[in-house]
Amino acid sequence: AFGLDTWETPDVIREQVEKILDAHPEDAAVILCDIKGGSVHNRLFDLCLRDQVSLVTGMNLALALELAVSWEGTKEEVKQTLELARENLAYFDCCSIQNTEEKEDGELW
Repeated sequence: AFGLDTWETPDVIREQVEKILDAHPEDAAVILCDIKGGSVHNRLFDLCLRDQVSLVTGMNLALALELAVSWEGTKEEVKQTLELARENLAYFDCCSIQNTEEKEDGELW
């Protein structure tokens, strides 16, 4: 994991990521970025031109954990994991919570 709070610039992050990719040229890799169009994303974007590299933006913990636990190296699996992540996005506010039926034990879900 690389972050601007630890590394000096997006260029330094790119150098580190390139070293990893170059050390494992046959391995598939998924790069997760938080913000599409952010400085790190923009600096890493062209790495996905490498056949074995995929880049995903909008990274969150659930997505990262799902990939870490179940990904076996295919781009199709990355796409399926993204679909699961989308399905797990939810919005709640006072109105939606009041309209949610409570279970017998008082829990909302």
